[in-house]
Amino acid sequence: MKLIDTNVSFGEWPFGTVGITSAKRLRNHLDSCSIKTALVSHLATILNPEPDHGNQRLFRALKNEKELIPVPVINPALADWRERLDQYRDRYAIKAIKVFPNFHRFHLPSPTMDRLVEYTREHRIRLMINIRMVDERHQYFGLKIDGVTLKSLADFSARHGDLKFLCLGLYRPEILELADQCGNFLTDFSFADWQFLLEELLGKLPVERILFGSHSPIMVTRSNVDQLRCANIPQSRIRKIGRDNAKKFFGL
Repeated sequence: MKLIDTNVSFGEWPFGTVGITSAKRLRNHLDSCSIKTALVSHLATILNPEPDHGNQRLFRALKNEKELIPVPVINPALADWRERLDQYRDRYAIKAIKVFPNFHRFHLPSPTMDRLVEYTREHRIRLMINIRMVDERHQYFGLKIDGVTLKSLADFSARHGDLKFLCLGLYRPEILELADQCGNFLTDFSFADWQFLLEELLGKLPVERILFGSHSPIMVTRSNVDQLRCANIPQSRIRKIGRDNAKKFFGL
């Protein structure tokens, strides 16, 4: 089965060597791990409060890679986010956007995010919320940024109860706790490594709310692929998590 990866990055990461410097090399790497399609954002958007430069680099880099789907990063704290998003939508027919509340210092449950959510509803664009880029215990000593808190996610979920949104980078205990509080979030499991992980998650979440995401190339791609491949669950559920749920959620 060829997978759809919902959590892939492109570019240089200042706190580690990723070793993938071109879109072609990224595509070949993912293909070697049985990943056919990936939703990709640019790493240059994260440490810059104005992510447009990184988004434009992403669009240029992926223009000839039809299976690498660009996901621009939006900072809703900026005054011109709507104009930028209009441009991306008109020029590139984007299917999703990603936000980094902890890096760009805005609150999920806020009027700022309310306006962005309204835009995504109006234009049928999916919202992806990055929870963390690295395990907090392994961060570069000069830059400590905590992951998005469960309280802010729960408050955001309650504020937009009928909005389905995808969280990327939740730890296993966070997924389990959030499952008891929120009925509208979806999640990948890139940071949730644990024995019998998917078996446990499926005891708390419907299969439709779990999507494959590898967090490549920051994390080891094959590790998360094998987490899914070796799960002791029916093949029908593996197909949904590995491919079918993403196809439906993003309209691929």
